[in-house]
Amino acid sequence: MSKYEAEKRFQLIEFLGGRCSCPPSGDCWHESSCRVYDDRCLQLDHINGGGSLDARRRGGNGQMIAYYLKHLDEARRNLQILCANCNWVKRDRNKEVGTAQRRWLNNLLSRKIEKGSLTP
Repeated sequence: MSKYEAEKRFQLIEFLGGRCSCPPSGDCWHESSCRVYDDRCLQLDHINGGGSLDARRRGGNGQMIAYYLKHLDEARRNLQILCANCNWVKRDRNKEVGTAQRRWLNNLLSRKIEKGSLTP
């Protein structure tokens, strides 16, 4: 991603709240509101799925970001900001993950997390 594209992405993230918007719903990895606001960990997420199709239809992620910066009302209706962890949980819960990705994610989630490392 070029510096220009990164700046446009940051502008859209800031417009949409600048932090993970995952609520404390009980079916995510956190128990209270997610407090992630580091833009390196934040992702633009389509509220009702279909992000890959939207990006392809608009000519790629960079063009999609440019489109939504020109159509802010539509951005607010269609997009939300999630941290990478919350986005993966949402994608798994809503079955937005392809077969290979689902297999990898289920394998990862089935491992025990020990102090500082994942073990099989």
